[in-house]
Amino acid sequence: MLYLNIKVMRTQLKTIAWVLITLLFFQSCYTQKVTVDQAIQIETKVRIKTIEGKTYYYRDLIRKDSILYGIEKVRGMGLVEQDLSHLNISEVKYYDPGATSTLVVVSTFGFVILIAAFTVLSGGMTTAPTMTIHP
Repeated sequence: MLYLNIKVMRTQLKTIAWVLITLLFFQSCYTQKVTVDQAIQIETKVRIKTIEGKTYYYRDLIRKDSILYGIEKVRGMGLVEQDLSHLNISEVKYYDPGATSTLVVVSTFGFVILIAAFTVLSGGMTTAPTMTIHP
């Protein structure tokens, strides 16, 4: 018969909770780098980094008359096109919530399996002592 060492399990569950909270807090939904032309074709949210180190977020990128525009939502004005021709773009990443969800599920599942294995190997789960009753 197996029984759980509650103190060990409580400590490990707290550790698991903090790791999962941190993982979810610091996750990034923006995936791989793409070119500006690829970002225009994908038609999804993008994150643009400039050579100066500034970061801009846009709902979409479009090109009109060979000028690059970023579409963003401005409170009270709706969707607005911003001219991006003055930016020195160093990196463009696009938003892919499906990839992020898969990454979080797989990494969480793997982490839980590692903690369970550690618990068993470290004595968090042991066999119950047997009792012998003498008449």
